[in-house]
Amino acid sequence: MGCNPSYAWRSIMVAQDVVKKGIRWQVGNGCGIQIWRDKWLPTLSTHKVVSPPSDLQPEATVDVLIDAEAGAWKKELVQRLFLPHEAEVIQGIALSSKLPEDRQVWAPTANESFSVRSAYKIAVEMSSGSDSWAIFDDSNSRKFWKYLWQVNVLHKVRHFTWRACKNILPTKDNLVKRKVLIESYCDECQANVESSSHLFWDCPRAREIWSMSNLIPHKSARVGILIWDEGGKLDGACNKKLLAPLGAVKADNAMWALSPYYYV
Repeated sequence: MGCNPSYAWRSIMVAQDVVKKGIRWQVGNGCGIQIWRDKWLPTLSTHKVVSPPSDLQPEATVDVLIDAEAGAWKKELVQRLFLPHEAEVIQGIALSSKLPEDRQVWAPTANESFSVRSAYKIAVEMSSGSDSWAIFDDSNSRKFWKYLWQVNVLHKVRHFTWRACKNILPTKDNLVKRKVLIESYCDECQANVESSSHLFWDCPRAREIWSMSNLIPHKSARVGILIWDEGGKLDGACNKKLLAPLGAVKADNAMWALSPYYYV
C-alpha cells in the first residue's frame, strides 16, 4: 500500500479481517476444503469441526467423505469419524450429483449473502475483543454450561473454569482492553500478548510445566473436553485450547475428561 495509503485502501485492508471472519465454505466437491482447518459446517457457531482427527490426516479434505459416483456422503465413515451432533450436521448438507466446485459464502446471514449490517456486527465484536467461545450449536452449548455447573468439584473451580471459557479472567490482554494497563506482553516470555490461551497453554513456561506433568504426554498436544452420557456414549467435544485443565472429574450425569488432541 505504500508509506501513505489512502483512506480507501486503509479501509479495504481493515475490512479483510472482517470478511475472513464472516465467510465459510459451501461444499461442492469438497476438494478445496480441509476438514479440520477450514470453516465449512453450516449450523455450528464456529463453523469448524471439533471432533478430533482420528483415521485421517489433519490436512485431509472433505472430498474423502463423499461418494463421488453416488453424489452422497459416506454415512458409515462420517458416523465413525465425527461426534454424533457433527455427523448429523454433515449428513444434512445437501450435495449436488454434479459435484460443482466449492465456493465461499457469507455465514452470518440466512441467505448467505453479504450485508453491511452483519459485517458491522462482526467488526464491533472484533474491536471489543469479544471472541466466540461457543463449542456447539445453541442447544449443545446450553447442555455444556448446565453440565459444567453440575460437576462435583469446588464451586471456585467451576467458577474459574466458567470465567476462563468466557475469556473474562484478568489477563494483561483483557486489562489493556479495559484501559487498566498499557502493556500486554507476557511477563514470563516477553514475546506474546498475555491472553488466556497464551497464559495457560502457549507460553513456553506453560508448555514446560505441562511437559513435566503426567496429564499431557506431548508438548505439542492440544487439550479438549470430551463429554460422555450415562450410557458411555460420546456426546460432545471441544478442541479449543483449554484455559483451565483440571483432569478427569466424575459428575452425576456425565464424565468429563481432558484428552490430548494432536495437530500438525
